[in-house]
Amino acid sequence: MDQPLYDIIFTGQLVDGVDTQTAKTNLATLFKTTPGNVEKIFSGKPQPLKRGVDKPQALKYKAALHRAGLLVSFRAHQQTNDTAQNDVWSLAPTGSDLLKANERQQTPGVEVDISNIKMVSAFMEPEPEIKPMPPAPDTGHLSVAAAGEDLLTERPETPPSPLLNLDDITLAPVGSDLEQLTEDLPPLDPDTSSISMANIGADILEGQVKKAPPAVPNTDHISVVSNK
Repeated sequence: MDQPLYDIIFTGQLVDGVDTQTAKTNLATLFKTTPGNVEKIFSGKPQPLKRGVDKPQALKYKAALHRAGLLVSFRAHQQTNDTAQNDVWSLAPTGSDLLKANERQQTPGVEVDISNIKMVSAFMEPEPEIKPMPPAPDTGHLSVAAAGEDLLTERPETPPSPLLNLDDITLAPVGSDLEQLTEDLPPLDPDTSSISMANIGADILEGQVKKAPPAVPNTDHISVVSNK
C-alpha cells in the first residue's frame, strides 16, 4: 500500500515572539529568494506551501518553517494526474478557497442563549453573590417554662445512706485536750561489753592486709647535664 502523502499549509499565524518582517526574511532565506517574492504568503489566511510529501518530509518541513517563525498544519493530499507538481513549491491566489465545496465539513448552526451574559470591565469588582435567607426554624413544638419551675420531670432515685455504726463515737467538750495515742515500747539495753575505744593515733587496721606501697623507680641511668 502506498504511503499517505500530505500538503503543508501555512495557517497565517506566526510563532509567539516572531514579528511579520522577521518571518518574511527567514522564509525568503529558506526559499533562497527575496522577501518580496514571499509577500503574498502573509495575507493572514491559510496558504499552501508544499504538496504531496510523505510524513518524514512533512515533519522536516514543519520544523524548518517553525524555526523561520511560521505555524503550519497538514492536510491529506488529493492525488491528481499531474504528479510533477508534487516536488515543486506553489502558492494559491490570495483569498482562494483551499477546500472544494464537497470537502468542507458542514456544521449545523447552534443557537446559544446569551441573554444572561454581559460584558464588564476587567477592573470592575465582581458583584457579591446574594444568597437567599434560609427559612426560619419551626419552633411550634417549643414552650417556655415558668421561672423557678423544675425542668426535670423524672429524677433518678436517691441513693440510700451508708450504714455507719457511730455508737462508740462521742464529741469532746470544746477546748479539751485530745488524747495523744502513743505506742509503749520497752527501753533498749544493748550489750557494749565487747566494744572498746582505741587510743588517739592508734592503727585501727592493725592485723589487716594493707596494700603495698608502689616500688621506687630506678634512676641509675638518668644523669643531669649542665647547660653551661
